[in-house]
Amino acid sequence: MKMKEKILIIMTYSLMIGALISLSVIFSPSLQVMVSEILLVALVSYPVSRLYLRRVSKDREQLIEKIFYDRQTGLPNREKLNQDIAGDGTVLYLVNIDSFKEVNDFYGNGMGDAVLESLGRRLKSLARSSYSRLFENVQLYKLEADEFAFLFSSTLEDDRIYRTADIIVEMVNDYPFQVNSSDITITITIGLAVEDPEDRSAGTLPGLMARADMALKRAKEKRVPFLRYHNSMNIPREYEENIRWTHEVKQSIREDRVVPYFQPIRNNRTGNVEKFECLMRILDGKGSIIYPETFLKISKRSRQYPSLSRIMLRKIIREMKHTSCDYSFNISVEDMQNRDTVIFIRRILENHWKEAPRLIFEILESDNIVGIPEVPEFIRLVKDYGCSIALDDFGAGYSNFNYIMTLDVDFIKIDASIIKNLDTDKNARVIAETIVGFARRTGIRTVAEYVHSRDIYDIVRSLGIDFSQGFYLGKPVESSIKDSAPCPAEAVRDR
Repeated sequence: MKMKEKILIIMTYSLMIGALISLSVIFSPSLQVMVSEILLVALVSYPVSRLYLRRVSKDREQLIEKIFYDRQTGLPNREKLNQDIAGDGTVLYLVNIDSFKEVNDFYGNGMGDAVLESLGRRLKSLARSSYSRLFENVQLYKLEADEFAFLFSSTLEDDRIYRTADIIVEMVNDYPFQVNSSDITITITIGLAVEDPEDRSAGTLPGLMARADMALKRAKEKRVPFLRYHNSMNIPREYEENIRWTHEVKQSIREDRVVPYFQPIRNNRTGNVEKFECLMRILDGKGSIIYPETFLKISKRSRQYPSLSRIMLRKIIREMKHTSCDYSFNISVEDMQNRDTVIFIRRILENHWKEAPRLIFEILESDNIVGIPEVPEFIRLVKDYGCSIALDDFGAGYSNFNYIMTLDVDFIKIDASIIKNLDTDKNARVIAETIVGFARRTGIRTVAEYVHSRDIYDIVRSLGIDFSQGFYLGKPVESSIKDSAPCPAEAVRDR
């Protein structure tokens, strides 16, 4: 029994007996009766108090177990790790299973859980293996989902740090896990961080956990088995930028600073502007334009991208009511897989059925759309409302001609990397001719992107490409209403 419990029991006895003596003195008829009552209470209260305090202690231990231990593996969890790091943690290894979702999807969640339990046992057994010397003064933890951690409480030399990482990777990657008579092979990636005085001398540094996590993410990006955090990575600066732009996007949505810019698309035969591509922009607090390459990736990571897509579509529909032109709008795989976004698009098309046939959804060919069931489903949905489909950046990705027919595409937008080199690269011209020939035979219309000069424009027209867009023919503008005019005379030549 712990000292605190003993003190509580003694205090309880003292209070009870003190109260009993006081009552006995007042109400008991004799000393003999009073002594008997005191003895009786003492005999009864001792086991009762002891039982009660043991129960309290057990409940406390169970609560601690829930807070600090993973129920599935019985290992300490992230809360316990954070507590221990603050104590005497010196080297931290974050161990993450690569593509663990695929294991769950293929084998089922039950098998996935069994793999996690087996991995926990294997990692724990390293301390008892022939490599036990490397794993002295270490504690294993089970973190969220598919992640484990090793925390060393003693300083390690560099050779031992890297050797330990090698052993962990080897013991997992090179030996399959046997689960229900099935051999399941997994691979792991490790991010590690060290409490190093040399690193600390550089100034303010994130905690050990944050640094190991940064190293893990960078290792994933570089596709290496493990990586040690070092100041030269400058990851904290990158994280600061991510946080800043996440906040900027959120504020832009809240303050209605997300706007479409409209780039004219001209008919190569007539020279008239018949379509506009709608390009997303954000205006900062001073009205300056922020371009998508700055905020688009961040918006997807921070899950704000669906809101941006919906804002764009609402404003595009509003613009369409003032012209008779067609408008194209970039739609990503993330949009098509987002149930709320698809419902929103359906509602917009139902409410604005007159404008729907002039709306073109552009799908990025480089997004690897092959085999994603939501893509053909989305196409069938919008085509029911009369919308068209364009395959954007064609020639930059897989360029699967057969898949174009499966998707029922109306337009092929030939990628800028092909169009911009038509005047200097024979191969680019051959590719463009091939795409145009295929499109003609299948009834699909073509659009040339990145038409940046008169020479390129002339070649595009000579190849029989139906439409052109680019800075030579028109830059993106805030309003499309005034730009539905014929192409400048000097830019148009009879074929």
